[in-house]
Amino acid sequence: MSSPLLVETLPDGTKEWLHYDEADERFILQREGDVEAVIKYCRERQNDGTNGYGKTREWRHIAEVPNLILLKWMNEDGVDVFRLKGKELSKFIKRKLNDPDWHAFRTVSGRI
Repeated sequence: MSSPLLVETLPDGTKEWLHYDEADERFILQREGDVEAVIKYCRERQNDGTNGYGKTREWRHIAEVPNLILLKWMNEDGVDVFRLKGKELSKFIKRKLNDPDWHAFRTVSGRI
């Protein structure tokens, strides 16, 4: 594989790298970024005593999923979340957020 070429740095700090795999004769786009700020934000929300509810309790903020993580889920599960609708999308997101591996991106405790 050839040396990666930095294509772009996005406003959120995500970097996009382009690789060329000579053996397979294909290009690979790699994205990398730091999600620690989002994890810190979610941890603070988990511990703020509101359990995600707004002041009027009309809405509930249950998670903050960075685009990089959403892309990772899409690639790993082979799911295009932009094509899912209603209950299918809700089921996919709930399954991911209820998985202990992804707890860091939840802003509430308990099952969703």
